[in-house]
Amino acid sequence: MRKVLERCPTCEQPMKVTRMQCDSCGTAVEAEYAPCPFCALEPRHSAFLQAFVKARGNIKEIERELGVSYSTARSMLDDLMQAMGYDPGLTKVLGSNPSEREVLTALADGRITREQALKMLGRR
Repeated sequence: MRKVLERCPTCEQPMKVTRMQCDSCGTAVEAEYAPCPFCALEPRHSAFLQAFVKARGNIKEIERELGVSYSTARSMLDDLMQAMGYDPGLTKVLGSNPSEREVLTALADGRITREQALKMLGRR
């Protein structure tokens, strides 16, 4: 079975899945479905994510698994985070799941920009 196309082969814009069908009984449902965040990853990001899970997030194990240096493994993690829509710099400042109050405090303290705060708050 083929992977769902995430981008239009003609214009490269995001595509939507709008119809699903059961192979067994033929039931079909038409609606707008949310895309899988992992399906849109490039093969290199998927490979890193699989190594990350296999190594239980241990960067030293990822180094061995992929045959790369520590700094390369960290860089690959940052690339994966960006591909998934996360800002690695923000995560270093606020952690992976900051509260609304923590975001607003970081904004007031000047540790993050207005745009970064809006992005973090918009994900809720």
